[in-house]
Amino acid sequence: MGGSPILYYELFIPSSSIDPLYLESRGKMWTQHPAQLYAIYDPIGSTFESGIFGVDGPVDMTFYVNYRETLDILGHLPVIGSRIYTPHLRENWEITQRKLNDWHRWKVYRIEIYCKRFQETLTTGEGKVTQDDPAPQPDFKIEGC
Repeated sequence: MGGSPILYYELFIPSSSIDPLYLESRGKMWTQHPAQLYAIYDPIGSTFESGIFGVDGPVDMTFYVNYRETLDILGHLPVIGSRIYTPHLRENWEITQRKLNDWHRWKVYRIEIYCKRFQETLTTGEGKVTQDDPAPQPDFKIEGC
């Protein structure tokens, strides 16, 4: 399966930072070296009436990746809470859900990855995550721009 390149940043949660009462961790870390996958992605339509005229941007996104290729690259299914960066849109997404599906016509298994827009917070140290733009910059300059 083809598609556009996306960068997958695996989520790591240190066991020492998990709060025993709330069973949550504010010490999330993402890998510094992303894995490149190829995905077909599609914004999920807005359910609000005001979004009909393009007032709101997409808040949720669905990514479709090849099951076998993903296992070969990552060694496992994508982890919920991990980040996906789309170089084409220059946006960061957080994985909220994933499920297996198939295309009967092509006899190929796929993974549907449901994401929401990545929300950075300065209190948890997540504000530094997306400061560096990993997308390659063009090696040319257009005069007059």
